[in-house]
Amino acid sequence: MPSPYTEIRNKIRAMVGQKTPLLLTGKVESVEGETCTVSIGDLKLTGVRLRSVVNGEASKLLVTPKQGSYVTLIDLSGELRETEVIGYSEIETIDIETGSDININCNGTVTFNGGQHEGIVIAKNVTEKLNLLEKEINNLKDVFTKQWTPVVYDGGASCFK
Repeated sequence: MPSPYTEIRNKIRAMVGQKTPLLLTGKVESVEGETCTVSIGDLKLTGVRLRSVVNGEASKLLVTPKQGSYVTLIDLSGELRETEVIGYSEIETIDIETGSDININCNGTVTFNGGQHEGIVIAKNVTEKLNLLEKEINNLKDVFTKQWTPVVYDGGASCFK
């Protein structure tokens, strides 16, 4: 008796032809590193790739679906043995690794909104501004506590005695 996979493959081939890529939708049962297990009805597909090539290399774009969410799979082999996730209803994480600390694209930058920083916090710039403000406040405090002596009619604290 043929396996359920063989029966499904034969039925799919009869419907769409042998060379046609197969698109499927299923529910993510679990995630195992760079692969996942997806259920389509009673059928469970294991080892479904989350990236095109699972080769252990550091450079990658890995989109991890949320467990229990639905994904769209493609099977180019037509035999349900080399499947890959190509669409997501919910995403748990997106992991981009390029093998270096800064080389995200060909010129080493990530660009959002055409390069405008609207709404995106640039931590280094914010830190520099906060440090400058703290320094200015400390300078003002020093002037009022160490260098300035109030006298009558200067508009300072001695007017309220």
